[in-house]
Amino acid sequence: MRLEVAEQNSAQPEAAAKFAFPTTFAQQRLWFFEQLQPGGTSYLVSWFLRIEGALDVSALESSLRDIVARHEVFRTTFTCKDGLPLEIIGPWSFSLPLLDVSQQEDAWEKATARACEEASKPIDLERGPLFRAQLIRVHRNLHLLLLTTHHIVFDGWSRRILIQELSALYRAYCAGQPSPLPARKLQYADYAVWQRKQLQGANLERQLSFWKTKLAACRPRSIC
Repeated sequence: MRLEVAEQNSAQPEAAAKFAFPTTFAQQRLWFFEQLQPGGTSYLVSWFLRIEGALDVSALESSLRDIVARHEVFRTTFTCKDGLPLEIIGPWSFSLPLLDVSQQEDAWEKATARACEEASKPIDLERGPLFRAQLIRVHRNLHLLLLTTHHIVFDGWSRRILIQELSALYRAYCAGQPSPLPARKLQYADYAVWQRKQLQGANLERQLSFWKTKLAACRPRSIC
């Protein structure tokens, strides 16, 4: 169930609405780590795509914008209520900034330095955005697409899906065709709701009892 939590813009009520969901247990764990070390970069997922050949920047930006629209998890931030985190899903206007270093003699060094800088820039889980993208033009037929997100909404499996969808959308938009991707029926927040319903009451107690018994004999080891 979606709980509406934000004011709506009178001109575009649906676009401005925000909704709250429970987090998964994995997200709760990562949120807890963030509270211990605010502004840390240990759980950033920062990578880049090397794009060789002619590039349609407009088609690339439209492709990324559609991915952000398709996946609510990229439009998610986190807040705290009664000591527990909540996912807040809302609108976000995506744009793809372009940094052109192609006219500089040390273009590649400038590009890689910017990539390192982006990888060390923290993500604010409460304010967002949790998905950042920047395009760097190294020369006319070489671009780097920098992508940075947080492990709380992204993992290795997600990367493969993103690349597949980005490729499909980019090819379609370059050819002047509509998106070939079907509408999504489920979002990550739906899984979070399902998981919370599954792990509660007697089922949760059974799981906790199992692991308490399993770990009862464990003792911390001395590293010395």
